[in-house]
Amino acid sequence: MTKERLSRTDRLVEMANRMAETTGIDAELCRLSAAWAQDMVTVFRADPLQKLNKRYFDRLLEETGEKILVLPRDADGVPLYRARYAATNMFYELIATHHPNARTDIEGSPLEITVHYDRLDEICQTFLSLQRDNDYPYNLPHAEVPNRSNNMPSEEILPRGTEQHAQYLWHVCYWMAGGVESNIAFNFLSKMYADHPKLFDPRYIVENEITEEEIADIISQYSALKFNLDRIKTYWIENAHKMVARYEGDVRKIFEGARSYRTITGRIVNNKRGQGFSGFQEKMASMDTHLAADAGIIDEIPFPPAVDFHLLRLAASLGILTFDNVSDRGILEKKTVATLRKMLYDYIIVTGTSEIKLDDALWRYSKLMCAIAPSNLSTVDRTAVRGEKAVARTVDYSNPATMKKYAKSCGRCVVSHLCTFSVDSGKYYADDRVVLTKRLRPHDERTLFAFEDSMLALSPLDPKDG
Repeated sequence: MTKERLSRTDRLVEMANRMAETTGIDAELCRLSAAWAQDMVTVFRADPLQKLNKRYFDRLLEETGEKILVLPRDADGVPLYRARYAATNMFYELIATHHPNARTDIEGSPLEITVHYDRLDEICQTFLSLQRDNDYPYNLPHAEVPNRSNNMPSEEILPRGTEQHAQYLWHVCYWMAGGVESNIAFNFLSKMYADHPKLFDPRYIVENEITEEEIADIISQYSALKFNLDRIKTYWIENAHKMVARYEGDVRKIFEGARSYRTITGRIVNNKRGQGFSGFQEKMASMDTHLAADAGIIDEIPFPPAVDFHLLRLAASLGILTFDNVSDRGILEKKTVATLRKMLYDYIIVTGTSEIKLDDALWRYSKLMCAIAPSNLSTVDRTAVRGEKAVARTVDYSNPATMKKYAKSCGRCVVSHLCTFSVDSGKYYADDRVVLTKRLRPHDERTLFAFEDSMLALSPLDPKDG
């Protein structure tokens, strides 16, 4: 009996140490999570007829976690994601002999995602430091985020920090789901606001019985806003009625009394059962919260950034997340987005980092650097069938134009040594895939002799490039 208990203890300690070394999660927390995993195994094995699925496991995780009072928790009393992640993956390992497909049964696919908190911290602190000091690339003329740029309506038209400001930011979220470049969406919506400010007021929509067709006719006058118009016209009208019925038409009241991100998502996210607002999922809930907090309309509380392609590209190429058992869609699965969102939320809570500053740092770096990196470029054939539209370009580093782009991006990247994969946007936007390919550097090309990233004299920068 004693020997068996010691053997189990030794195994849990070994698993915890391995988890800490692999993920960068605190070793003591990993040991605590290993004990949590063992508790889950004990409960699960006590009911041999129980079928493994997401609903059962979520309940198992919650009920066993409630009994471990020393687990670090967020504002809602939920154990931090890093602890849940460690316990979940050690649970899979402990039951692997009899349940080798547990991950697929619970998560819906065999994709295995490994988090690396040490890498996340290194990258976040590096980018935040550059941003704080206004160093490259954050000092470029086009580096400002769209909600703080000249793409916004003038303050005479749209006074900052007001209810009208909140209304404008709420509506711009409809175009933040992808398909339209952010600055362009802000620019064209600003033109519409200048011409038709009353249409952004939910009470005006309701009182004047504005229809979907009427709002579509006006939106369609601004070319860039035509994207996804069939859905957005419905969102605009349906949500105006919901806003009036629930919050007296005042967008700001969504956030009143909300002390946690889960409270905000409960009010905003459309759960298909009547709660929330049409078109809003977790990404848009984060987006509107970010915009409102950045504008000073609400007080900032810990919440996760809006995880989009730009953040996914950083996480995948720089090894914040690593993957096994990847499918034909690459790494683009709901649980990939959810993992990164939860990881960043956890990081913000633990470090006390401002979401506004962190999101600006990560999103801008990817937009300013990764988006122009030669190895991330692709060609999109809109006439091809879905899944075959995007074709990665062959990178020719002997081409001076290519080298100029490299010099502005990877050649000046402070974390280039950590970048392992290329991730082109074409597959994401055209084929709904995120595929990782081994990053090709200039010194991998035989046409260049003994090239180093520091040899930027091959392609001088223009003064305006920073």
